[in-house]
Amino acid sequence: MFSNVRGQSGVPIVQVVVSLTAVAVLMVWATLLLASRWESDGVLKSAILFAGIVSWGAALIGLLPVAMVGLGSAEATVRAYFVGMGGRWLFCALGGLFGALVLDLSVEPMLLGLVGFYVPLLFVEAALVGRCLWLQDSLSTRTNTR
Repeated sequence: MFSNVRGQSGVPIVQVVVSLTAVAVLMVWATLLLASRWESDGVLKSAILFAGIVSWGAALIGLLPVAMVGLGSAEATVRAYFVGMGGRWLFCALGGLFGALVLDLSVEPMLLGLVGFYVPLLFVEAALVGRCLWLQDSLSTRTNTR
C-alpha cells in the first residue's frame, strides 16, 4: 500500500511526516519549557504533552487518505485530503475526551494545547500537500510552445 516513497498521488508522504514530526517536537518542547517556569508538579506538563501527541497523531491520521488515494489526479488527492480532515477532527475530539475523562488531565491546558498544536501542524501539512498539488498541476498543464 505504501510502497512508493512519494505516495501514489505524487505527495511525498515521508517528507510530510518528517516535517510534521519536527514541527510537533519543537512546539511541544518550547511549550514544555515555558510551562516549567510556571508550575513544578507536572499537571500542566502532562496535559501539554498529551495534547501534542494527540495533535501529531491527528495530523498523521489525516494523511492516510492522501497516501491511499492511488494513482489519481490532483482532484482525487484534494478529495482524499478533505476526507482526512474528518479523521483529524474525530481523532482530536476523541483524544480530548479520553484525556479529560479517562486520564483525568487538566482540561483547560489540554484543550488549549490541542488547538495550539493542531493549527500550526495543519498549516504545515496543507502547505506541503498544496505545494505538491501545485507542482503536479503545473507539470500536467505545461505545454511546449516551440
